[in-house]
Amino acid sequence: MQELNEADFDPSLTGFDPKEIDDLLLEPDEDDRANTAPPLPENPVSRLDDVWICGLHRVLAADATSPEAGSRVPR
Repeated sequence: MQELNEADFDPSLTGFDPKEIDDLLLEPDEDDRANTAPPLPENPVSRLDDVWICGLHRVLAADATSPEAGSRVPR
C-alpha cells in the first residue's frame, strides 16, 4: 500500500475504506516489529536433518512438505 501511495495511485480505488487505508499506511508499531522474523544468519546453527531434543519433544530440521520427514524423527 505504501508503494501505491508513493506512486501517486489513488488508494480509494483499492476497495478499502478510508480508515483501513490510514491503518495500512501507518508505520508498523512495536507489536508488529516484535512479530517480525529476524533476518536469516549467514551461518545457521541447524542443518537439514538435525534433531533437537526439547524436553519430551523432538524437533527435526526438515522440509515440512515432505511425507518422509516425519518418519525420520526418533521416538
